[in-house]
Amino acid sequence: MPTVTVILPTFNRASLVAKTIRSVLKQTMKDFELLVLDDGSSDRTKQVVQKIKDDRIRYIKHRHNIGFVANWTYGIKHAEGKYLTILGDDDIYKPDFLSKRVSVIERDPNLLAVTGAFECCDLEGTVIRHSYLPCTTDMTFAGGDLIDLTLGFSGEWFNGATLYRTAVVQSLWNNMMFAGTVVDLTMHINLALMPKAKVHFLTKSDMLLRVHPQQESINNNLFLSESAALAAMKLWHFKVKPGGMYLAKFRKRFSSDLNNYARILWDKGMVKESRSIFWQKLMIRPFSFETWLRYIRTFVATPHQ
Repeated sequence: MPTVTVILPTFNRASLVAKTIRSVLKQTMKDFELLVLDDGSSDRTKQVVQKIKDDRIRYIKHRHNIGFVANWTYGIKHAEGKYLTILGDDDIYKPDFLSKRVSVIERDPNLLAVTGAFECCDLEGTVIRHSYLPCTTDMTFAGGDLIDLTLGFSGEWFNGATLYRTAVVQSLWNNMMFAGTVVDLTMHINLALMPKAKVHFLTKSDMLLRVHPQQESINNNLFLSESAALAAMKLWHFKVKPGGMYLAKFRKRFSSDLNNYARILWDKGMVKESRSIFWQKLMIRPFSFETWLRYIRTFVATPHQ
């Protein structure tokens, strides 16, 4: 049984995935398995992967495109490592990515995950920006501080820069699959709400997130916003409210997600749909004067085209 399972979902990235795979194989920590999960690619992804010879690689190609959540699910269900990571097929690990995280999480059995800083770069490797850090030195987050990190109020917690305990993710996963493109945020919220949850943050960047025009986050803003809104509604009604302690933090984040989605719908002329989402936001923040005005506007005004 390997110490770490690196899950690498991919789809039609023959031009990029080889460099990503090699960044895993160059890790200073050698005890891992690499699951390359090909979601029915129609390009040369299979040939590219099979040219790379290493016994730690398990290449699985689905007959049809099953979507990224189902592909992630396959990897999580079949992960054999004590810990797991999920690496984008266009991103790069620096050589000590795994070793640093494993050394930290092995020292504290109460840590659920170890994450850290990253850099965004173009395909030539030029750094575009550094991630937003929640701290100036490495530290462990818990309680309200962890909630702030999870909701994006104090820094960036990127799933691609995170090592998780496999058993914890597997135990939560079935209740998170509904979240679509924001399944990572949903997973972090569920982790943060676990009793005595702790996550360690490393401030030295050890991975590259490659930015390019084919990224889903760039090309599918409506779908991303819809997923965030749906996740907000479900988590608000079924997960967050009973706790109560961090209610205001979740109210702020979820209402913002709903507001973004409602405004996108409005701009696209989808009046009835935007009205429904504004109403959902009012269920979370009933005293928001601005939201009431926008909700009323959906009855009396014509959206800007």
